[in-house]
Amino acid sequence: MTEWNTAARVDPLELIAFCAWCFAVALAGGVVGLVLGNIRLPATLLVASHPAAGAGANIGISGVAAMAAAIVHVRAGRINWRLFGWMALSHYVIWQPPLPIDSSSHWFMMQIGMLIGFLTSWPVNRWLLVKGVKEPMMVAGRRSFAPHTAARQPSTGMTAPSR
Repeated sequence: MTEWNTAARVDPLELIAFCAWCFAVALAGGVVGLVLGNIRLPATLLVASHPAAGAGANIGISGVAAMAAAIVHVRAGRINWRLFGWMALSHYVIWQPPLPIDSSSHWFMMQIGMLIGFLTSWPVNRWLLVKGVKEPMMVAGRRSFAPHTAARQPSTGMTAPSR
């Protein structure tokens, strides 16, 4: 089994550069998506027999793209079905018509959803911490979650848990 060094120190400049790179990639992706999305409607209207047919085809293309992305996320197991169920129940059954975004009831439901999300993710995160796959966030006065201590490895200068 491969040992992952999750306790390595990161240079602050390297972290800033990484964050800037992530922002630039996300910005470029958003701009490309916006441009292609705005080009797609006129292009679809250009080849359609009727403007309504072109607009409908454009909506259909968006639906197929969204469904493809949803299938990828479902197959990869990145959907929290309990949280999804609570959101669907509250949206389609409990609050009809849907709550306005500026109402206290809407934000109360958001808080309930966040609490349910925390409770459903906590057992998995606890398991990852116990297994040593994930490192805990540092809390003032508390250095380590696991009973082991961090040992310095002179060859890499990085810290790794000793067992």
